[in-house]
Amino acid sequence: MKLNNPICITEQNWPEGTISKVSVFNWVYNHKDFIRESIESILIQKTTFPVEIIIHDDASNDGTKEIILEYQKIYPQLFNNILHKENQWSQGKSVMTPLFENPVGKYIALTHGDDYWTDPLKLQKQVDFLESNEEAAGTFHVCHTIRNGEVVKTSQAVEEPIDTVEKLFRNWREIHTLSLVFRNADEIIPAYAISKVRAGDLLLCTYLLSRGSLHSLRDNMGNYRKHAGGVSKTYELGKELLFKSSNMLFLQELLTDKRYENDWPFIKSYLEELIGEFERELVRANHLLKSRPNSLKGFVKRKIKNTLFKKK
Repeated sequence: MKLNNPICITEQNWPEGTISKVSVFNWVYNHKDFIRESIESILIQKTTFPVEIIIHDDASNDGTKEIILEYQKIYPQLFNNILHKENQWSQGKSVMTPLFENPVGKYIALTHGDDYWTDPLKLQKQVDFLESNEEAAGTFHVCHTIRNGEVVKTSQAVEEPIDTVEKLFRNWREIHTLSLVFRNADEIIPAYAISKVRAGDLLLCTYLLSRGSLHSLRDNMGNYRKHAGGVSKTYELGKELLFKSSNMLFLQELLTDKRYENDWPFIKSYLEELIGEFERELVRANHLLKSRPNSLKGFVKRKIKNTLFKKK
């Protein structure tokens, strides 16, 4: 079956056994207020190829799971969800792992349960670009950042292909996870690296560079939502230390990877800057320890409990 023009994925009728060309991976946790908009923005996509939707719900307890199941019941042919009974993130497990175990598509598209796409041709445009540019490992596009329904920032298109670690780090703020579509491949990220890094999207993009370049599309096709319950807002005391320490481990690994040999001078200089920032965060944490000892004590106790006594 071949379609001459893109049509909505909910209207497509592919023969049984047809393999999806794009796997849409949606990370979700307690997004009851936003998940419908996120799912609908996927369902309205118009494509000339089959799409599967994988919603990774990390044991939401606010009614999010029930909403996901509503859509799964209506469109069982589209959904291949992962619905956890126990929260993986709190146990120190990476939510990145299923991303490389389940998708069957030639391409993978990412989003989050509190973000949504705004262009029904988003997937078609990005796949068309990748089909026409074999040197590209992935694409991203311009997005709005919204807070309380208002646009507070708009990312900028990156004019040149991103083909080095330095270019990636320099333009990182212009790349939103919800805008990424990239080629699927075995072990895009080495298993040892997944468990070490908190900023999984940065890790992913860095490893994609070993397979090709990243390209920016100028079209604004999505909204990244900032709110009190967002991933970037849910860390307790020590958030910056967790991110910076894990990123340092990640960058040190790159210094032993021959694929990034041309990037080693930049990585070394960036590591020096990161170590300085880490030291400043340690000083800040020490001040917080003095001013909020009970809060920090509780944070440490929970971390120890989750690490030593998590269920096997």
